Amino acid sequence: MNPEHFRLNPNDYMPDEEINRLYGDFHIDIDLDPPSTTGPTGAGPSSSAQNSNKKRKKKKSMVWDSFDTVPVKRPDSIEVEQAQCKYCKALLTSSSNGTSHLRRHREKCMASHGQVDTTRQTQLQRNPDGSVSTWQYDPDRVREQLVLYCTATDQPIDTQWILQKKLLGFRVMDCSHTGQNIHDVIISGIQDYGIQNLILSITLDNASANSKAIELFDNSTIPNTAVKFFHARCACHIINLIVKSGLKQVESQIDNIREALSWIMASNQRIAEFSRYCASKDILARKFQTDMPVRWNSTYLMLKSALPFAELITSFYNVNTANDTRREKLADGDWYVATVFVEFLKVFYDVTIEISGVYYPTSPLAILKLYDMADVLRQYSENVMVASAVVAMQKKF
Repeated sequence: MNPEHFRLNPNDYMPDEEINRLYGDFHIDIDLDPPSTTGPTGAGPSSSAQNSNKKRKKKKSMVWDSFDTVPVKRPDSIEVEQAQCKYCKALLTSSSNGTSHLRRHREKCMASHGQVDTTRQTQLQRNPDGSVSTWQYDPDRVREQLVLYCTATDQPIDTQWILQKKLLGFRVMDCSHTGQNIHDVIISGIQDYGIQNLILSITLDNASANSKAIELFDNSTIPNTAVKFFHARCACHIINLIVKSGLKQVESQIDNIREALSWIMASNQRIAEFSRYCASKDILARKFQTDMPVRWNSTYLMLKSALPFAELITSFYNVNTANDTRREKLADGDWYVATVFVEFLKVFYDVTIEISGVYYPTSPLAILKLYDMADVLRQYSENVMVASAVVAMQKKF
C-alpha cells in the first residue's frame, strides 16, 4: 500500500478555535492517585471512606475509667494508640483483644496508691413501704461505722477444753468514748442478756478511758463477782515491761551489734560484699533484719539470727570501718553478752507466745509461766554479765 495515501495535506488541518466552535470546549481530568476500592454500583462511597467518617465506638469496660488513650510513636515512626494509667502514667497496649491486662494493672496500681476500688454492682432492696430502691456497698462508710461499735462476746469452754467464742451483740457508741460512756454501754449489753451473775472477766486494752470504765464497776452493777480483781494488767504487757528494764542494762552492747547489722544492710553493695566474704569462708550468707527498739521480741530475734555469724560480722565490720572514728568497733564481749541474753530471754519469748493464744484458755497458764520466769531470773542472777539486768528485771517482776 502506498504510504503517501495516509499523509495529511496541510490544508486538511483544522485550527483549535474551529474545533472548539464545532464541538465545544472540553477537558479531561487525570487522577494520578491510585483508585480506591469501590463497592457495588450505586452503593455510595467506598468502605474506607465510610470507616474514616464513622464515629469511634465508646469503650464500655469500666477499666477505662482509670486509663486515657494517648497516641505513641513506635521506633519505626508509626503512630499507635496506647492506654495510659491515670495513677502511675504507665503505658500499656490498647487493642480489641481484651482488657484483662488493664484490669490487673488497675487493681495493683490503685492498691499501691491508696485507692479503693469501689466499683461494685448496684444491689436492689425492698423498702418497708413496698417500694424498691438500689444501694451500693461503700467500704469507707462501713469502716467509719464499725469503729463506733462496742462488742460483747461469750467464751464458754466445752467438754474438750476448747474455747468457744460466741458473739452476743454490738452496741453502737454514738457518743464520746469516755470511761463513763464505755461503762454504760457494757452494762447495757450485760443486762439485756441477763448475764450479770455469769461474768468472770471483762477484757479491755490499756487506754486511759478503759481504765476509768473498769473503776466504775462495783458489786451493785455486777453482783457475786470479785470486781476488785477486774483491773488486772495484761500478762504480755507485764513481760514487756520486765524485759525492757533488763535490756536497758546491756544497751551499749546491743547498740554495737545493731549498728554493725544496720551498716551491712544499708546498701546492696555491702550486702553483696558480705555475701562474697561469707562464701570465701564456705558459709552461706543471709540477710539480717534490724530490730525495733520499742519491741523487745524483735531485738531477741535480731540477736538470735546474728549469733551464728558473729565472727564473720565482727571481722567484716571492723575491717571496713577501721578508718571511721565515729563508729565503735565490735568486741567479743558484745557477742558474749548477746549469747547469754538470748538464752536468758528465750523463756520470756516462749511464754509471751503461749499466753497470747486466742483459741485456748490462757488464764490457767499464767501462774505456771510466772514460776518459770522466776526460776530463770534466779538462775541468771549469779551471772556477772547479766546480773545488773536481772536485778532490774526482778524489781519489775
